[in-house]
Amino acid sequence: MGKKAVRIGKEVIYSLSPHELNVLPGLFKDTAYKLKKKFSDKWFEIGGFFIFPLAATVTYAENYSEQEKLHHRF
Repeated sequence: MGKKAVRIGKEVIYSLSPHELNVLPGLFKDTAYKLKKKFSDKWFEIGGFFIFPLAATVTYAENYSEQEKLHHRF
């Protein structure tokens, strides 16, 4: 099972059996470890892309709400 080499002239063509179940065996192997490594290596970029805009949006919304409360005073 698996790859079988077929020689046609000077070309070698690799094909998979249609009954092969493990076409991508290493794709999801150790997924938790890979994600942990990526996040630990790039925490600053992830924080800058997700956390900082979220904090800015919440701060803006709170400020807008406070200004709306105080609007009738002036």
